[in-house]
Amino acid sequence: MSQPSQFLPIFRHSPLLPCPSRLSDRFLNGASVYLKLDNLQPSGSFKDRGLSTFIAAHLNKHNGQCEFVSSSGGNAGLAAATTCHTYGVKCTVFVPSPTPQRIKDRLTAVDAKVVVAGDMWHEAHAALMEYVKEKEADGSGVKVVPVHPFDDPLVWKGHSSMAREIVADLGKMPDAVVTVVGGGGLLIGLAEGFAEIAKEKGVKPTTLIAVETEGAESFYNAVNDKKYPLDAITSIAKSLGATQVADRLLDIYKEGSPTIKPVKVTDRDSVRAIVDFTEEMRMLVEPACGAGLSLLFSEVGRPSLSDIVPLSSKSVVVFVVCGGSTVDFELISKWRSDFAV
Repeated sequence: MSQPSQFLPIFRHSPLLPCPSRLSDRFLNGASVYLKLDNLQPSGSFKDRGLSTFIAAHLNKHNGQCEFVSSSGGNAGLAAATTCHTYGVKCTVFVPSPTPQRIKDRLTAVDAKVVVAGDMWHEAHAALMEYVKEKEADGSGVKVVPVHPFDDPLVWKGHSSMAREIVADLGKMPDAVVTVVGGGGLLIGLAEGFAEIAKEKGVKPTTLIAVETEGAESFYNAVNDKKYPLDAITSIAKSLGATQVADRLLDIYKEGSPTIKPVKVTDRDSVRAIVDFTEEMRMLVEPACGAGLSLLFSEVGRPSLSDIVPLSSKSVVVFVVCGGSTVDFELISKWRSDFAV
């Protein structure tokens, strides 16, 4: 494959669709609710924004003469592999041992080399860094670039594009954006993006609602003086599986602009939401995505967004539909049975 003279990120401007009014009228006091469908990115998740921005920048820096290594058993690895496949460059993905075979198959389908290392993401990432050291010392002269799934300024810059798209499509700043937190890359990008836009327009930044599931609540614990880092990820929302978040996210939270409100929900809440979303929108999304959507598809005894931020018929709220690349019908059926939903 011939390489372009300049490499550009592969992510697309994703749709921002009005949510069915029967949902917003019922649960969110009649607020105008929109769904940001980043599950429609090329690899199936928002990760294309940050990782393809990172990869494109390094390809331009090294005139296309480098290869990439990623550590992820899910969306980040798929985003890195899809980007590298698009540009015909090598990609190796280090995955932890619990990574399902269907994910490994998707990675190899876009010509990525898959290496299984460790039982958790941080162990796979440590193996990746050892691999990079070995390649640097072998005298081959090949430039090998490690791709961190969430903790890098270029990744944050790529994710900040979502804020620009939302404001462009709405024609104004939303009052609140609901997203999810794993390592914090997307949340950092949104925070920095909306803060920059607010400064340009001289308005108050958008409030960000940061949702995690119990068993993957690293950000929630960090800002509430609870157990941090986590010892392990016990939630089924494996895409939220970082035992600690990027330090930059904690700095933004302490600075207080924009306001970030951490929220914790259960795995059952998440599964109920992905089932409801599938029935309403005819799209499959994963439990990590369902965590945020659970504040829309509410029921008695579950948290609702209107319990967290004041909402009225004049409010504008955006829910980020972050991805569905790690889910299938069989898994959803199993979770429905496991959680009696």
